[in-house]
Amino acid sequence: MVQATPSPSTDRVPANQSAEQISKSQLWQERIANYERSALSIAEYSRSIECSVASFYQWRRKLRQSTSKSAFLSVQTSTLEVGNIEVRLPNGISIVISLQAIDSLP
Repeated sequence: MVQATPSPSTDRVPANQSAEQISKSQLWQERIANYERSALSIAEYSRSIECSVASFYQWRRKLRQSTSKSAFLSVQTSTLEVGNIEVRLPNGISIVISLQAIDSLP
C-alpha cells in the first residue's frame, strides 16, 4: 500500500481522506477561496497547487455560473396594503416593511 506524503500546501486533500470523499466542486470552492485570500497571481497559485492555469479558470467560471443560477428567486407582487411591502418566504415567514420606514432612511 502506498502512503500519501504530507504536503505543505493547505489546498491538498488531507491524507486521511480520499479524493472521492470530497467532491471536486467542494475542493475547488476551497481552492478559489484560498486563492482570493492569497496575494498570489493565478499563475503562481496554480503552480502552488500543481494545477494548470486553464483548470483554475475553468473551475472558477463553472462555480460562478452555478452560484449565479440560484442567487435569485422569482417574485410575485400583489397589492396588499397601501404603505407596506410584504415579503413571504418559502418557510412561511412573512416580513412586512413600512414604506414610511424606508422613506426615513438616510
